[in-house]
Amino acid sequence: LESQLTNLNCEIKTAKGENSELTKRNQSLILTVEDLNQKQEAASNAINNMTGIVDMKEGQIKALESEKDQLVVTASDVEERLRKTEEEKEELGKKYGESWRSRQHALASIKELQSEVQKSNITINELSKCKSNLESQL
Repeated sequence: LESQLTNLNCEIKTAKGENSELTKRNQSLILTVEDLNQKQEAASNAINNMTGIVDMKEGQIKALESEKDQLVVTASDVEERLRKTEEEKEELGKKYGESWRSRQHALASIKELQSEVQKSNITINELSKCKSNLESQL
């Protein structure tokens, strides 16, 4: 019984160590999610700012179209401005999408770790009960 008790104590220590490691990993992923949330917010702010710039540039384009009788503006100049604006808008959209996907992945990892922590806690509780049972039999 003493060897069983010793083995159970070792298993409990191992399970507690694993639980501690999982808790640390969980904390690290939480910090990663917070960092990704900040990056996502920054990307969202950048998109909002770029949307304002896009709106402003679209307004400039409309002004140029209304003044085309007075000014000599070639169609290729306007198309180039529009293309660059759309490229900038698409680039920010891609950055926002990447940030969102990274955040979703981190959240899924946290859920997995939380599940593992729960399993470890159940194992620790079961081992503690076994230890108590063995100690009471001694």
